[in-house]
This record gives sequence, structure tokens and C-alpha cells, in this order.
Amino acid sequence: MISYLNYSGDGSVDTIKTSENFIQMKMFSEKKFMWNRFTSYDSSEWFGSGDYVFKNDTLVEHTEYGSEALLTILEKDSIHRLDIVFINKDSYMQTEKDSLGNPIYGEIYHRIK
Repeated sequence: MISYLNYSGDGSVDTIKTSENFIQMKMFSEKKFMWNRFTSYDSSEWFGSGDYVFKNDTLVEHTEYGSEALLTILEKDSIHRLDIVFINKDSYMQTEKDSLGNPIYGEIYHRIK
């Protein structure tokens, strides 16, 4: 992940670049995903994995397994629906929306080669 976006109720967006102290990656195989995060300021392990489906610019992730830290804020077997916008062939933005369809949080990822 190279940056994240915070959306406010008034329609403004704050884009925050990640730093050397914050590394987050997401990996995909044909049907599985794995997500992990490292922060130098937090010794907790942050990772999760499960199945996913990508259809009509929507990524649906079913988290089947996660670290203790992740499962304190996310239920096992949880489902996340994320809108996907491809920026170019190596980058995409995923956006989480509230129940009314308003964006609340986004992340921009760049492919590692």
C-alpha cells in the first residue's frame, strides 16, 4: 500500500502517504488473498487471509483466518465489499463504503515486481 484516504462527511478527502514505519501488502492467488501489515511502532502481528471474488469492479473478501490483533476488531468469517478502481496496470484503489453507499476509507496499492 502506498497511501490511504480518509473521507469526511462534507465530501473532502485526506490522502496520506505511507512511510518506512508502515508497510502493508495484499497478495492474491487465483481464489485466495492474504493481507499483512508491519508497523515499527506496534509489535502486534497483523494479518488475515481467506477467499475472494472480483466481479463488476467490486472485490468481496471473506476473511477466514487472522491474527489475534486483527480478530479483536474484525470477526472471523467476516465479509468486506470494496469498490475497486484501477489507476493503471500496476496500481488500484479500494474503497470501503457505509450502508448508505458513502465512501469512508480507501487504500491505494501498487504492484511489487
